[in-house]
Amino acid sequence: MIVVVNDPLNLDIALATARLALDRGDYPIAIQGFQSLLNQVDRNSSLGAEVQFFLVTAYAGAGQKQAAIDLCQRLQQHPDHHSRKQAQDLLYILKAPALKRPETWMSQIPDLSQLEERSPSPPFAGSSKPIPEAPTIPGPTSNRFVAIALGLSILALLIWLGRP
Repeated sequence: MIVVVNDPLNLDIALATARLALDRGDYPIAIQGFQSLLNQVDRNSSLGAEVQFFLVTAYAGAGQKQAAIDLCQRLQQHPDHHSRKQAQDLLYILKAPALKRPETWMSQIPDLSQLEERSPSPPFAGSSKPIPEAPTIPGPTSNRFVAIALGLSILALLIWLGRP
C-alpha cells in the first residue's frame, strides 16, 4: 500500500513507486498507487493529467478496458490542450477493434507440464553405430609439393631480380 502526504518529495516518491509497479506489470499495485496520487494532486494540473494517463495504462494492462476508456473520456475535458489531444488519441486506440492474427504469426508452445520427469540419459546411449576415428593429418614429410613450389618460386624471383 502506498501512503502519500502532500509533500512534493513524497509525491515524487509515490509517483516513482507506482510507475515502477506499472513497469513490472504489477497492475493492481500500480492502480492503487495512481489512485492514491489522484487524491493528493489537482486533476486539472499537468501532474494530475500525467497521473491519470498512467492510471489509464494500468487499467488497460489489468484488463479493465472500460475503466481506461471512461478515464480517457474524462481526460478529453482536461484544461490543457495537449492532454485533451493525447486523451483523444489514446481513446481511439482503446476503442479500436482487436485485430485477428493469422495462425502462421503465432508459435504454438507445447504444454510440457504433463510430461513425466525422467533422469537424463547420456548422449548416444543405446546407439549401435560405432564412433568414427578422427582423420589423420599428413605430416610434413609427406608434403613435398609445398617444398617444391616454394623452391621454384624463390628461383623464379632470383632470375627476375637478376635481369638487367
